[in-house]
Amino acid sequence: MIIRSGVLLLVTLGLGACSSGGSSSSGTGSLPVSDDPVFGGEGTVSTPDAESDAPSGGTAGAGAPTDAELQATDGVVIIEQAAALVPGRWAHTRPGSQCLQTVSFSVDGIFEERELDKVAGGFYDFTDDDGGTEINYAYTADNGRVDCFGDNEPLVEEGVTFGNHISFPDRDTMTLSLRPNGRGFARDFTRQ
Repeated sequence: MIIRSGVLLLVTLGLGACSSGGSSSSGTGSLPVSDDPVFGGEGTVSTPDAESDAPSGGTAGAGAPTDAELQATDGVVIIEQAAALVPGRWAHTRPGSQCLQTVSFSVDGIFEERELDKVAGGFYDFTDDDGGTEINYAYTADNGRVDCFGDNEPLVEEGVTFGNHISFPDRDTMTLSLRPNGRGFARDFTRQ
């Protein structure tokens, strides 16, 4: 992965190492235009409701490994397993501030995240990486409001993707980390 400016950026979805190029997104084209006031009103790009295509009942999709299988691999998953586990709504509460971050992933590669006043989203996909699977985010919409870090810097930048290593200690816990297997700085999200 090429890391922009040699710096790892902390982004709202977790830890997000930033890179330009090298990653393909699951979706194509731009997201629909919305009159949603959260995104600033008429003519503003927004993400579709990512929860609409999520598995119902807050459960992992077909083909997802069992908790026993995840424990046997220390939570490391291959791309197909990640694709079965990720769709749905996930939440993380930041220690200290108690700021709630939620992210919804659809089965067709669209995500939407919400935290504090920020709403952002775009497309996601997976890549095989040494020691595990990486989830990559290409932001296409951001309302520019303040997130849990106190930042209002827009995340949308043409040709730039953010990525995290992804692992699952169990089917209802998703760990995003800077290094494979949940090592290094990591953040756990729980299935909602």
